[in-house]
Amino acid sequence: MKHRAELTVIALVVILLVAIGAWRLTVAGFMVVGAVRAADWTLVHGKVLDAQLRHTIGGKRPGYLATGTYGYEFGGRAYTGRQLGLTPPDTRDLGFEEWHLRMSAKLEDAKARGAIIPIYVNPANPGESIHDRRMRFGLLALESGLGLLAMGAGIAVGFASRMYRRGPR
Repeated sequence: MKHRAELTVIALVVILLVAIGAWRLTVAGFMVVGAVRAADWTLVHGKVLDAQLRHTIGGKRPGYLATGTYGYEFGGRAYTGRQLGLTPPDTRDLGFEEWHLRMSAKLEDAKARGAIIPIYVNPANPGESIHDRRMRFGLLALESGLGLLAMGAGIAVGFASRMYRRGPR
């Protein structure tokens, strides 16, 4: 019975590590695909409708999440967007880059002054837009590295436990 419990714990650790790795790699993939897709979108000017900086709790360092909405016109129609950058919406930073702090300050300032901001619009689907389409290479490297590390650790734990169960040959 003890052997079965050990196997269950090892299996859960493997699944958890692989799942964390897959999520981190998905975020990195989302960034790359978003940058490629938005590379030839049409530049229009928009106005900030709302801007907020949310403080998130977790880990040793606090995280931040810039949220906002902006309005723009394309093809004579008015649209509203909320995609600020290449990461999935509502994805907080990992506390090392401060992109969310800078983005929030920029949007709050633009809103207060009534200034225009650049918006990139998908001409095939004008309801799809993004404010900052620049690739954040530091975040991409971190997300990819953490994803590969976690998946590699999960696979290594799985193989090591299998070798341990087989015993010496």
